[in-house]
Amino acid sequence: MALDKTKVIYQIYPKSHRDTKGNGIGDFRGIIEKCLICQN
Repeated sequence: MALDKTKVIYQIYPKSHRDTKGNGIGDFRGIIEKCLICQN
């Protein structure tokens, strides 16, 4: 398998990412919000 050195891949663990519900566990909404912040 050839490596494509022109692309970047990020792996995100949702449970340890941003928590938007306040229950101490990261969630997909937190990931999306963080991506939107980084995009700006």
